[in-house]
Amino acid sequence: MCFFVMRPLFNAPETGIFDDTKSKKMLYKEFKESLAATEQPAGMGALQSGLWHAAKGNWEAAHQVAQDHEGERDFDRLHAYLHRVEGDSWNADYWYRRAGTTMPAQSPEEELESLIQLWS
Repeated sequence: MCFFVMRPLFNAPETGIFDDTKSKKMLYKEFKESLAATEQPAGMGALQSGLWHAAKGNWEAAHQVAQDHEGERDFDRLHAYLHRVEGDSWNADYWYRRAGTTMPAQSPEEELESLIQLWS
């Protein structure tokens, strides 16, 4: 008799990414308005924080957030986007695969907007 154990390819929470009561998920309009500020809004969750830094052009800070959550699907997707923006297609493709997707056919700017809509 043979038994197989199915294991997930990555550690993604079953209930979603915004279950942490210590962080606040900003709505799309709030998030877009926050981009005019020089400081990140207090209490923002990690994923939106990484996205906020990416949208502000702060690649290093966004990359650090993605690395801090390596293995979590949405953060791996952010990681992929960041390497795409950096121009490192090989590395971006690796992270898209880790996130269970492929590089989108849209421009990086359109992808960023799609991610903001998805995660807000």
